[in-house]
Order: sequence, then C-alpha cells, then structure tokens
Amino acid sequence: SDFDWKGEKIVEWNSAGEIVWEWNVFNFYNLDDFDYLAGHWETACNSATSYDWIHFNALAFNQAENALYVSSRHLDRITKIDYNSKEIIWNMGLQWYGDTVIPFDDFFSGQHGLQLLPNGNIVTLDNGTHSQIYISGLSAAVSRALEINVSGANGQYSATTVWSHSLSYDLYGFSSGNVQKLNNGNYLINTVGNVDGA
Repeated sequence: SDFDWKGEKIVEWNSAGEIVWEWNVFNFYNLDDFDYLAGHWETACNSATSYDWIHFNALAFNQAENALYVSSRHLDRITKIDYNSKEIIWNMGLQWYGDTVIPFDDFFSGQHGLQLLPNGNIVTLDNGTHSQIYISGLSAAVSRALEINVSGANGQYSATTVWSHSLSYDLYGFSSGNVQKLNNGNYLINTVGNVDGA
C-alpha cells in the first residue's frame, strides 16, 4: 500500500510576513536516501502513518559565509547550503543510496543540536542510534558529544572529529538532547537518559 513521505521546507519571512527565502528538501535531497538501519520506513508502512523522512531538528546561519547549516536526524546528516544559490555545498553523515557525503573519520546517527563555533567547527550531540554498528565492542548504544572540523574548498571537503566525549550507558539519549560549547571551553551536554532517574 502507498504511504505519504513527510519532508521539510525551511522558510524565512520578513517583518511584513512575506516569504523572502525557502528551501524544500524534495527539490534538493535524493529520494533514494533513507535510513534503512533505523526502521523508520517499516514503521510508517506498517502503521499507515506518514514517513518522517528528514526530521530536521537544528538550524544555524553563518553570516560571514552566507551559508545555512541544518541537521537531519532521520538521514543522520548535517547539510551546508549556500544561501544565495540554495545549492548544497556539502552533506556530512552516513552514506545511503543517493546523495554523496563528504569523507568523515567518524560518524554520527540520530543527532541533535547544531552549534557553529567562531573557529568554524561544528558541535553536535551524536545520539548514537547506530553506535553499536559503527563502534566495535559496545554492549549497548551510547550517545556522544562531538566537535567536528570540516576543511576544504571548491567541492573537495573532508571532516575530522577534533573532540568527543562518550556518555555512560544510562545517559544514552535515543530521542533528544543537545550539546553546547561554552565560552570557558567546557561543554554542556544533556539527554533524556536511558533509565529512570537519568
């Protein structure tokens, strides 16, 4: 049976309530991409609900670059968009069947939060929905705080984790959370936790 795909559109309004800029995922993301490890597709198909294909959960704008950064939890992806052309500069995350992602020495999955630091680095919470697949030796899924550096230009980019911190199993945050780097250099991390009282 057929079921609907739910995507997102980023919309900017001016003070008069007029749309001045918009970006529709259906015009830019490849429909062949979906997180086939998470079961989102099967859940939507079997329950006759719409398929939450993208699930954007964080957005940041860099005025100096004139670029927008957006986090897609259900594609395990962060995308950098050129504001003027609306074209994707790069996608970073797990490689699925469609869009190409830049080389990354690490991974994240189900992430939340998106902070752009003055040095250009990105801070995000890797919720770790696929951590047992990508990190050997784990007895259970874990969430991590990540600071990532993306380097390169002219279509040749790569990403490197410059700092990470793994949370204990009882602080695994499957469905939400955030991390922010503070002015004193510390990181503030929160999750819903995996057990009662967390």
